[in-house]
Amino acid sequence: MKYKKGQKVRVREDLECEFAYGGYMWLMRMDFLKGTIVTIKEVLSNGYVIEEISSDIVITDKMLWPAEIQATIK
Repeated sequence: MKYKKGQKVRVREDLECEFAYGGYMWLMRMDFLKGTIVTIKEVLSNGYVIEEISSDIVITDKMLWPAEIQATIK
């Protein structure tokens, strides 16, 4: 895994609904997270749980950028 517990990361803005990123689908209900900076709450074997939401959503490395990246790469 690329990131550690407690680390701030930015959710990519260019994620497409119903597309798999690192084995997990990006869903429409997750769109509100695009472009936001979140904190890694728990590191799983294949993804992360984030502090900012209380849900079963798993975010993967392919859905994230380091927090300092600002612009969308298209």
